[in-house]
Amino acid sequence: MESRYVVCRCPVRLTPSCRSSVEYLGDQMDFRALNRRELMKSFALGVAGSLTGGKALANDNEVSFVDLAGTEHILDAPATRIVDLVVLSAFVIAAHGNPDRLIAVHPRNRDEFERGFLHRIFPRVLDIDTSIIVGSDFNPNVEAVANHAPDVVLQWGDMGNDLFRPLENAGLRVAKYQEVREGADETIERLLLMLGAIIGDTSRAERLIAYRRSVDDRLRTLTERLEPEARPSALILTIAGNSFYASGGGAEGTYSFYLYRAGGLNAAADLPNFAQVSAEQIAAMEPDCIFLFNVPGVSPLNILEHPILGLTAAALSGRVYLMPTGSHHWGSVGPEDPLTSLWMAELLHPDRSDWNLRNELAFAYRSMFGQAFSNDDLDEVLHIAVNHNSAEYGRFLP
Repeated sequence: MESRYVVCRCPVRLTPSCRSSVEYLGDQMDFRALNRRELMKSFALGVAGSLTGGKALANDNEVSFVDLAGTEHILDAPATRIVDLVVLSAFVIAAHGNPDRLIAVHPRNRDEFERGFLHRIFPRVLDIDTSIIVGSDFNPNVEAVANHAPDVVLQWGDMGNDLFRPLENAGLRVAKYQEVREGADETIERLLLMLGAIIGDTSRAERLIAYRRSVDDRLRTLTERLEPEARPSALILTIAGNSFYASGGGAEGTYSFYLYRAGGLNAAADLPNFAQVSAEQIAAMEPDCIFLFNVPGVSPLNILEHPILGLTAAALSGRVYLMPTGSHHWGSVGPEDPLTSLWMAELLHPDRSDWNLRNELAFAYRSMFGQAFSNDDLDEVLHIAVNHNSAEYGRFLP
């Protein structure tokens, strides 16, 4: 499978140990302040990005943060030049409010920029340099990265020293991204806070975290009392040419926690996080619903017209959907994770949801990116043209 179609690696999910007080009011979002004592306690333990903690700062311009590997960093001033080697640019833009500090990014970010909406909101993202990788994975072109004179380089911290050590040896400051022990929710919260701390302002990060928690609480109310038999069996599937890849794992799985948060069960729970499967294996899983990762040229017809997969319960009931693309491809971890779960929950439990997804998208995007979205914009995110014949998709029409 071509590397640009690989679902980006992301952490598994566990419920955070503490939650803020968040109120969601109908058609507007009112985020109360996060519990600062809990946040500062985390910072003091050296497990999250720090607003002011760590070593004493020499001047008022310096900022301090702790990366997800637990390394403390002090910058002379808030970062203005950031290189992203991890494919975290959607998070960066959401946490900062714009892409102005991104000076070079992994090529896979370019695919999301082009096929999502970020290039329309921020046209300059298409001009950001992507020639910083050697090969097709995450091996950095150290010379190319150094030539950008970055204040901070975002790089994987748990995929081998060869990904970050050469950058450090070149004198570059590397903020490492990796899974934390507590799981995906905690990992993403710490990532957002780190990104805010890097520029000396975590206010947007805190608002994003508050929204994530509010949605999680609402979905828990909807799904926590569901018996196993009331949870539809669903499958997140990536199609690349004639090959199929299932997102395996259970409620804490890297690519499957969305399903469980939305009140479903993963038909591929016994498989690894991202596993190649045959059409016969998929049919044997008997999924009630199939969610297709957004790869160019893929649509529900790939399943409905397949001689084997077209006979599955999901296909016969019309419950096959192309997953949306917003600032990132839904189904890979990004700032729109809460919206992914709400979308899935409406399709898995159409009679139980009590929200208007289009309103959710409009207000969330305004909060994240400071932009109003038209109905046409939302149609494009939701792939209305592709999914309009799928079961229950009419509920997402204006």
